[in-house]
Amino acid sequence: SHLNMALDIIDNNDLGILKSDALILIGNVYLSQGDFENADQTLEKIQVFANENPDPNLLYNLISFQSQILSEKKEYRKALKLYRQILSQTDTARVDIRLSTYQNAQEVSSLLGDYKSAYNYLAKYNELKKVLDEDSKRQKTEYLKVKYDSERMQKDNQLMSSELRRNAIQKQLLIGGIVALFTLFGLVLLLLYQKRKYNQVLEDEVSKRTSKLELSNIELN
Repeated sequence: SHLNMALDIIDNNDLGILKSDALILIGNVYLSQGDFENADQTLEKIQVFANENPDPNLLYNLISFQSQILSEKKEYRKALKLYRQILSQTDTARVDIRLSTYQNAQEVSSLLGDYKSAYNYLAKYNELKKVLDEDSKRQKTEYLKVKYDSERMQKDNQLMSSELRRNAIQKQLLIGGIVALFTLFGLVLLLLYQKRKYNQVLEDEVSKRTSKLELSNIELN
C-alpha cells in the first residue's frame, strides 16, 4: 500500500526530527481506518526513534499519539492517565500543548462519565485560552501602537522636512530681496552721483560762457 511505501521511504532515509512527524501522520491515518495493529507498530517505531533522539517535543508527540490510540480503543482510563502525565511534565510556558491536552482530557473524562473532571479540565482550558487571547490582543495592540507611532513619526519628519525646505526657500528669497534692494540702492546712488556731476559740468560751462559774454560786452563798449 501507499502507507507501506511511505514507511519504507522513512526507514531508508535520514529525515532527522521530521521522521517522528511523518510517522505520527501515518499512524493517524491508520487510526482513522481503525487499523490498530499498524497504528501500534507505528507507535513502536516512534518510541525507538524517541529513545535515540531525546527531545521534549518528541516525547510529547509520542505520549499524545499513544493516548489517541488508547482513546480509539476505548481504553479511556489509560488515555486519561497519559494526558495527566503530559500536564504534570509540560512546562507552563507551553500553552499550546497544555491547551490541546486539557481539551483531550476533558473529552476522555466525559466519555468515562467523570463529568466533574471533565468540567475542571474544560474550566482550565477556558481560563488558559482567555489568558492566551488577552495576551494575543495585548501584543496586537502594542504592534498597532508601534505601527501608529512609527507612521506618525514619519509624517512628523516629512512635515518637519517640508517646513525646513520652506524656511530655506524663504530665507533665500529674503536674502535675494535684500541683495536686490542694495543693488537698486547702489544704482540710484550712482545715477544721483552722475546727475550731480553732469549738473556741475553744465554749471561750469554756463559760468564760462557767461564770463566770455561779459568780456565780449566790455570789449565792445
